[in-house]
Amino acid sequence: DNNILINTKKKALDGWEDTIKKFKPTKNYTYINYESLHKLVLTNYDLIIIDEAHANLSAYPKIGTIWKKVYSLTKKKPIIYLSATPSAQTYAQLYHQLKLSSWTPWIKYKNFYDWHRVYGIPKIVYGAGGRQIIQYNEVKTDLVWKDVEHLFISYTRKELGFKHEPNDIIHYVELDSYTKRLYNELSKDNVIKELDYMADTPMKLLVGLFQLEGGTLKIDEDNSVDLLATSKINYIKKTWGDTKDLVIFYHFKYEELKLKKHFRNARILQATSFAEGVDLSMYKTLVIYSMDFSTARYSQRRARQANMKREEEINVHYLLVKGGISEQVYTTVAVNKTNFIDRYFDKSLL
Repeated sequence: DNNILINTKKKALDGWEDTIKKFKPTKNYTYINYESLHKLVLTNYDLIIIDEAHANLSAYPKIGTIWKKVYSLTKKKPIIYLSATPSAQTYAQLYHQLKLSSWTPWIKYKNFYDWHRVYGIPKIVYGAGGRQIIQYNEVKTDLVWKDVEHLFISYTRKELGFKHEPNDIIHYVELDSYTKRLYNELSKDNVIKELDYMADTPMKLLVGLFQLEGGTLKIDEDNSVDLLATSKINYIKKTWGDTKDLVIFYHFKYEELKLKKHFRNARILQATSFAEGVDLSMYKTLVIYSMDFSTARYSQRRARQANMKREEEINVHYLLVKGGISEQVYTTVAVNKTNFIDRYFDKSLL
């Protein structure tokens, strides 16, 4: 077993290579990110390591392009799966991950739909025009876990030698009167007349309100506006300043431009792209300016400062608006451990 392939995210390649070198390896390791699998010269590896398996290989009910590429390499090969959140949203995420293996415990099921007939809990919701939509996320967890429990080796960070667990610190930010007026107008009427913004779908309403909290608004595909509102930015500067020890995570694209206008030293990162595969343990302070709606990325993102060498406590700071959409998202994703979707949305006024 001399040739070992490590599939990971692009941002994690250097970390993997550095880690393996410290052990003075006698095997041949190939490091590659999922999007570059087509560049492989050797395909007959003796062992496949799949890092962050949940990120690219857990889609359901249908598979994606990356899954097909990985599957072409894993037939009758031993696989090691690595993930802190292999099934953060639902155990349905495990079916296609394990199907990559020729020894999946569900080998007798031809596809996800066959598997779901046995392990799933059928659920139908109704979309626009009364259209029926079948959902596959609810499964018989006890039945699934009985089949896969023997395949998992789990460790807490403490068991692995980490000194600190991440702590969530909530900060409530008071919006300025102008932003609050726009927020309430949109929440009440689904429109902001002076900005020519109309929320014609529940998701557009949700996203519009979320963006307003951060002081920006995407009007359409070609136009976004900076409201010149700086409630969250002022709070960050007053609380932590603008230092090289500070990382700020943003979710919406236009927020990056806004933040970079106000911060010269802090590191500004996209909350989804950098939720995984990046080591931020050398930074003192991590602030979540805005977050996405994923439970898995919430769990991954808050662990970016976790490192065995870190001496300081890990405090992840969340900027929320009391009664606003940010508080609703945080409560759903972080407390209730459920992905936030528009049907959870409460149109409260500030």
